Amino acid sequence: MLSLVDYFHCGKCSVRSNKLACDFIVSNISDLNEKIFPFFDKYTFQGAKALDYEYFKKIAKIMSVKGHLTDSGLEEIIKIREEMNKGRSSN
Repeated sequence: MLSLVDYFHCGKCSVRSNKLACDFIVSNISDLNEKIFPFFDKYTFQGAKALDYEYFKKIAKIMSVKGHLTDSGLEEIIKIREEMNKGRSSN
């Protein structure tokens, strides 16, 4: 995961409390739009994860224009979020 931080020049690696896994976290919207999304648009996901990725990009687009700060934008994000990971059990 630390290699991802080095490769993308953004984000951080956060070790989970059980110390069995870690997460690559990118919280800067411009880093997502300029670095992460172009990479995954080129090297695509397969199956259900591809749909979740598209949902995630929609949410990021709303946030990029500060739509999450409005009631209607927040409602749209909630609707999109409800569609993510549908049909899969949470781990």
